[in-house]
Amino acid sequence: MSDQPMFNRRRVLELSGVGTGLAIAGCTGQLDDSELEGDERRVTIAIQPEQEALEALETEVDEEIEAGELDEQQAQIEFQQRQAALLQETFENVQTELEERDISIENTLQDQILLVTGLSADLIDALDIEGVGGLFGSEEFQVAEEQQEQQEEQQQQPPEQPPEDEEGDEPTQEELEEEIQEELEDAEAEDDEDEDDE
Repeated sequence: MSDQPMFNRRRVLELSGVGTGLAIAGCTGQLDDSELEGDERRVTIAIQPEQEALEALETEVDEEIEAGELDEQQAQIEFQQRQAALLQETFENVQTELEERDISIENTLQDQILLVTGLSADLIDALDIEGVGGLFGSEEFQVAEEQQEQQEEQQQQPPEQPPEDEEGDEPTQEELEEEIQEELEDAEAEDDEDEDDE
């Protein structure tokens, strides 16, 4: 049994606030045991602004709606922009704190997920940094990267077009009725011609 600390990974971090739709989820598990030499470990850190700050943003936007300064659509755009700015600020603060604790940042993903290395004790202390949503195994960073790649591929695919008839546009009910009526009139005209010929 390893003496590595256990970290709670039950919490789901949904990062759709800025349009990524990425998520890290899991159950209680160990961080990597033998990935690096000595007491140094490689882990994934998820960035999450404080809930109080997010609630304050929502309150500000709600007040601007009530004051007539924003409509619903403008408010949604404004909230997303302020949320993105808050996330960026949180990321920069976390980055500074990690550097001060001698934790190296190896890679980042949309300023929301970081792959870092450091001593076990320093990584545990990093949980106290404001904006750190949790520590996860290093493999979670790769999972998040794959999720982002899949999303980008889906966004690049053109939307499916509805089936069209040979003329291009699908005929309406009214056009179908007119076509049937014309065929009936043509058939009656042919019958009249046949009777006249007899």
